[in-house]
Amino acid sequence: MGDLPPIRFQQIRPFESTGLDFAGPLTTKCAHKRSVTKFKSYICLFICTATKAVHLELVSDLSTAAFLAALRRFITRRSCPSKIISDNGSNFKGASSHLRKLVDLCLQEEVQNFLSLKGIEWSFIPPYTPHFGGLWESAIKSAKQLLIKATNSVLLNFEECSTLLIQIEACLNSRPLTELSPDPSDFTALTPAHFLVGGPIHQFPEPSQPSRSVDLSERWNLIQRLRQYFWDRWSTEYLHRLQPRSKWWRTKPNLQLWLFSRKKKLLH
Repeated sequence: MGDLPPIRFQQIRPFESTGLDFAGPLTTKCAHKRSVTKFKSYICLFICTATKAVHLELVSDLSTAAFLAALRRFITRRSCPSKIISDNGSNFKGASSHLRKLVDLCLQEEVQNFLSLKGIEWSFIPPYTPHFGGLWESAIKSAKQLLIKATNSVLLNFEECSTLLIQIEACLNSRPLTELSPDPSDFTALTPAHFLVGGPIHQFPEPSQPSRSVDLSERWNLIQRLRQYFWDRWSTEYLHRLQPRSKWWRTKPNLQLWLFSRKKKLLH
């Protein structure tokens, strides 16, 4: 088994390196019409390759305009990534057409101009290696499962579905990356939400504290210490879990070009 790419274990800003995928179609209805008009909508998923934080956007179609609008919303809320990674077109053979559309969208001149303007590098995983995209495929699977359980075959309008997706996003970002630490005073596991908002998303309101003046430099140092604390936990609790290799752990020589030439001669 090969080594993990550096984007999986570097201490970078959340979503600085982002995986991208589409899911769907979802059947939604018009919100303000008596006669129910059904139409298709799609999920655009962004996932941080380092922290596994997830961002979900609902798009009305697979047009370039709809995709750029979703990308703009993502950048506005999560900051601009330096790198976006998605599946390769060769992995979509036999798959649904909306997955192949993702590659076509990337190659559109309008999208390329937008990426160039923002300084975003868009790359694809190697051809015929769908397992390289396991990070976002796993997130898509979890999002679909939560969506099916929440709707229970109920037809939602676009606004309801968009709201539900944001709630699913919060659930995915509240998943523990590791088990609880051995520290008896630590009651929360490390989650992607810690890197986004500094703590769990679903939590009880904290009691109000008496107000006191806080120096700005003191506040800044506190935020920096919290940030470093989360990254230290990420390094000690989560990162080492990526190191064990559950398969292909036996040492074997890598394939060489002359082996293919030899096989070809034997076949002839």
